[in-house]
Amino acid sequence: MEVRRALQGGDVEAAMERVNDLDPEILESQPKLFFHLQQQRLIEFIRAGSVESALDFAQQNLAPLAEENAEFLEELERTVALLAFEDSKSSPVGDLMDVAQRQKTASELNAAILQSQAQEREPRLPLLLKLLLWAQAQLDERAIYPRINDLATAQLVPPTKAEAGPVGREEQRGPFAAPPRQGRFDDEGEVIELSIPAPKLDIPHDMKQKNAERSIADTTRAYLRDIRMYLQLVHGGDRDPVKCLLVGNTLGGVAKTWYDQWTLARQTYTFEELATALLARFAPEVQPLSVEARNTLASGSYRMRHDETVPAYQSRFEALITPIGNLTEDERIFWFQRGLSEVLAKKCATDLAGKDFESYGDLVRFTQGVEKRLLAGQRVHAMRAQGPTLDAVANDQGTEMERRTPTAAVTTVRTDRGHGVRGASGSGHPRGSAGAGQSSDPARGKRKGGTPTAAVMHEAKNETKRQRTNDGWLKKWECTQSEFKRRRRMKVCQRCAEEHPTRDCPLLPRLAQQPK
Repeated sequence: MEVRRALQGGDVEAAMERVNDLDPEILESQPKLFFHLQQQRLIEFIRAGSVESALDFAQQNLAPLAEENAEFLEELERTVALLAFEDSKSSPVGDLMDVAQRQKTASELNAAILQSQAQEREPRLPLLLKLLLWAQAQLDERAIYPRINDLATAQLVPPTKAEAGPVGREEQRGPFAAPPRQGRFDDEGEVIELSIPAPKLDIPHDMKQKNAERSIADTTRAYLRDIRMYLQLVHGGDRDPVKCLLVGNTLGGVAKTWYDQWTLARQTYTFEELATALLARFAPEVQPLSVEARNTLASGSYRMRHDETVPAYQSRFEALITPIGNLTEDERIFWFQRGLSEVLAKKCATDLAGKDFESYGDLVRFTQGVEKRLLAGQRVHAMRAQGPTLDAVANDQGTEMERRTPTAAVTTVRTDRGHGVRGASGSGHPRGSAGAGQSSDPARGKRKGGTPTAAVMHEAKNETKRQRTNDGWLKKWECTQSEFKRRRRMKVCQRCAEEHPTRDCPLLPRLAQQPK
């Protein structure tokens, strides 16, 4: 107490002498405490107005300590900054001049002395009172019990009749705050306890996503279902007050706001009335689920999404038609085909024999096979687009390339002097070589062990160019450029080759179907 009194009075040097008389190892083993005491001595020099003494003391005693620790250097800079202000108490670092700084240093030194004497750093009574208040706060949420309201008198105040109610000791443990224990017997007849949390319904105030109302309705119905099951495990769960309080304490967001307004508008209400009002507000059943499913089918909003696989589309489709109990096999086939993408709908209208599908399972398996073939074709096109030279080399080694009859074919003729001369044939008949040079035939123009000939590479480049040109036509019209021209000459639909105008084709987008 003498050490503490000296330090709070500003006599830091006397306090340090008394500490060294008590135990010299206290300051030697704790460099941080020693620095704070020296810092307090510097503050006292500044408080007394001894600027020169303060600078000399800081340079001789504090600067060496700050060089070894960056944390000490920052505190030393804040302390020396007091010298830059005429009124140091009103400066940005004026808190160092306050009496609270002395109290802080004294408390740190007092704790070090108590620790050196194997005593507790803080008295037990405040800790016990804090523990008592914390324990009562925890019990308030879980049980009804005699509590201490006045810490000075420490009298136990029994619960009132309104709080306890006409229930036994078993039900006073709290109706729903603590998760109940559900027991079941194992093979040896022992009870296995399982903690079950209470169901919750939290509806955010900013629900703006698509189909939010449908999602809230499903969540509300599931919440009330779980609440009814949960009340069977709760002590007093068969009483309306317990049921209503459980609902009120497990709601959040918009649901909690609605509950507060609804309950304040009436004096008495039952759990069933509350459940009915909650369903009417957040899960109104305007029409049965089967009717909603049929309306969704008729609107066509269940169509196959972009980059969606057939199994994923099948799962969504079957989940949609589950509430419809009297859906026939023909209706399943019709609605499934209608939701397919344009490419799959065209290829899966009938089976390979051109007949209608007799079962829904056959249609699903056929559609999955078509999808696999389309994906395989796309991979082949991608491989050819990435490596046309590989195809040219394979063709050059003996594979006959697809040839087209040109109107004017450019050939290479070898003169007597051995120079190649480029010329054009008239009606598509190639002119052979007159000399002993390389042949212009792609299948015979490669020397053994050598690189592909120029004709082979030229043909490979042409094939790549044709492929790149046809990609746009395949994407828009599902046919090559030559097939597109043939359909135009035949005066049939340029999209599906049927005998109707192109603008009326059902496979075109809606805007394209409208007459210009």
